[in-house]
Amino acid sequence: MKGIASKETRQLISNATSRDTPVVPDCFWCKNSLSEDEDCCWWHYVFYPNGGPERDGIFHPCYKYETDILDKMEMEKLDSERTNPCKSFCVYKATGLGLTEFVLLWILWKCYTDPYFQDKEAMVITGPNVDLAQDLIRRAKAFLIKKALGYVDHGAYELEVNGGRIKCYPSNNIHSARGKPKVSVFFGDEAAFFKLRDDSIVRTVGERYIGKSDSWVIWVSTAGEEPSGFFYDIMQEPSTGAEKTIYERFHFYTESGLKKDPQTGSSIFSKEFIDKAKEARSFEREYMGVWGKNVGDIFSPEGLDECCSQEYEWKDGDDSNDRVIGIDPGFGSSEFGICITQKRKGKISVIFAESFERASYIDIIRQIELLSARFKTKRLFVDGSWAEGIRDLRDKYHMNVQPVNFSQYGEKMLNFAANAVDFQKVEIHPKFRKLKSQLMTIKYNKKGGTNKTTQNTFDLGDAFLLALYYYKMGIGTVAGVS
Repeated sequence: MKGIASKETRQLISNATSRDTPVVPDCFWCKNSLSEDEDCCWWHYVFYPNGGPERDGIFHPCYKYETDILDKMEMEKLDSERTNPCKSFCVYKATGLGLTEFVLLWILWKCYTDPYFQDKEAMVITGPNVDLAQDLIRRAKAFLIKKALGYVDHGAYELEVNGGRIKCYPSNNIHSARGKPKVSVFFGDEAAFFKLRDDSIVRTVGERYIGKSDSWVIWVSTAGEEPSGFFYDIMQEPSTGAEKTIYERFHFYTESGLKKDPQTGSSIFSKEFIDKAKEARSFEREYMGVWGKNVGDIFSPEGLDECCSQEYEWKDGDDSNDRVIGIDPGFGSSEFGICITQKRKGKISVIFAESFERASYIDIIRQIELLSARFKTKRLFVDGSWAEGIRDLRDKYHMNVQPVNFSQYGEKMLNFAANAVDFQKVEIHPKFRKLKSQLMTIKYNKKGGTNKTTQNTFDLGDAFLLALYYYKMGIGTVAGVS
């Protein structure tokens, strides 16, 4: 015996045997907030006879911020009839707007009304707390149970609806979400709180399904505790140009929640509710979209924004510029950071900034050799603790290497870099988002150095400090393989 179905599940299966595909409304929202018709749209069908989900004794319609998403993304059309080529969007929001429930309802409706969603998996990614994943599935089942709509129960994390599967994955188990053959939608809920050292892997997994399955990719979240992570990066991506974002981006904060529906006169937030919420220290982050206000205390956020605001060009092989490589070797859980700078129009310009995870010693030495030749660098400024690498780069590859000990020069390097940012003596191309994020969020520790954490190992930041300090200590001779 594999198990005994619950009484509730057996009743649903019994109810479902009389029909193959339930007849549900083919419209998600009828745009009539006062409708009392159960079959006018999916919204009123699910919440009948109340007209919408209940909160504080009020039954709420589908509000304008939700219909803005529906209309812009053509979410009510059959997938085969959409004219908008974009199926990827992000929602930056105030907490409590009900947008998780909105997306969940839309997925359920699509499983019944759109052939594209049948025989495919709708993937829902939550934070590492498994209770969140289980709660989403419970909510989905509750909608179906209320309307006596049949589904196949696959346990706490999964159900099947009219041939379409809906499955939740905690973010710390994202590898299990790889390699699925058919995916209808990849939905990341509270995407700023996946709590991974490098959460970009979640974005990578999701975006792979765009090409593989032509799937929807949806990210929804309130602002994070730090201005970092892939969800923050997407917000910073340009809307035009060669590196423009692939996402439509929506921003709905307190003002959206206070806006009243013209027919019912209701809103999801009341003025009294918001006045009370303002007493919380987290109000600006949770309701106004302010990312980790003042989380860093070394580099000025305003200065960094200005330093990172302009695009600029460079030629990799231009040997007329005074170029240096800053190298921060990776130890333990930290990555190997490399930053390359040059002097441009009186400013120090970052022209390369990348970190390497778990790179082998041989591979990273080869990478440094190639980068030095490619960018025609003058000297290498390297963390003095990397004795073996310094020796080999000097003796075997004949590079001009300057060891710099952080215990002796760390505070001076920090001060020099912070002043360079404050007085706009450095420029960082907008594409080096990870470097900006590390600089934006780093704090002083009790000894006056950098307070490194699992969320910010500051590997690129240290490489940046090393490269900049070259211009304070003086120029060197041409490095490279002789």
